[in-house]
Amino acid sequence: MGAIIVFVASFMIVSSLQIILSSKPDTRKTFVIGIPLIFGRSLQAVPELYAQVVPWLRPLFGSALTLATVLAVMLNLLLRIGDGKPNEASFNHE
Repeated sequence: MGAIIVFVASFMIVSSLQIILSSKPDTRKTFVIGIPLIFGRSLQAVPELYAQVVPWLRPLFGSALTLATVLAVMLNLLLRIGDGKPNEASFNHE
């Protein structure tokens, strides 16, 4: 179990650095990387801050890694709306 967490955390750190260093940072990238990092660190530092989370969201707040990953994916999808780039995902079944 510990090796999996180390692998996933390492992969996330390297991926984040690749995003940051691949091009000029902009507001969207700053939010997509910064907000999950802040929430993940605050969950580790002050877990009682999230004690009153509604029951259906509690599984997300069980681990800082889970919370940060879900937030990063959701923010990436949310902030990509309206950026003018074509969607790369295709669901065509030919």
